[in-house]
Amino acid sequence: MGKGMEIATVYRDEDVGLRVRDFLLRQHFPTLHELDISIEDGALTLQGQVGSFYEKQIAISICQRVPGVLIFIDKIAVAAV
Repeated sequence: MGKGMEIATVYRDEDVGLRVRDFLLRQHFPTLHELDISIEDGALTLQGQVGSFYEKQIAISICQRVPGVLIFIDKIAVAAV
């Protein structure tokens, strides 16, 4: 390969969704385990309800760091106290 050539990595939506689910399940917040994940062409939608804004921020942070997530659509509601 010549210098400066890059190889594009292709991520399958199914694999990205499984990675996101795995990361969420590793968290100690049960509400994150219940969030719905859908992904199409790299656009990840996360929806459901969490118990606090802090939990929402954790979920968002996790999703944005997973390789293959090109667009993140936040449909997470925070439960009223």
